[in-house]
Amino acid sequence: MTGPSISQVASNTYLVDSGLVNWVAVAEGDALLLVDAGFPGHRRAVEESIRMIGYQPGQLVAVLLTTRPSTTSAGRRSW
Repeated sequence: MTGPSISQVASNTYLVDSGLVNWVAVAEGDALLLVDAGFPGHRRAVEESIRMIGYQPGQLVAVLLTTRPSTTSAGRRSW
């Protein structure tokens, strides 16, 4: 898997494309929210995307899951 591709789609809102699945990062101040979190094995890509937009994984405060459990695997980690 190559690194994620990121597009800013609105103020403080980023669409991340991993090639197989997408997630959205929403930033507010020093906090970050993810909408979905990738398939199993995407944890490094999720963490890389967080860093690419200028945040650290420890700034992630919530993950909003919108679909079945298969897309929550990277979000199961305790950030």
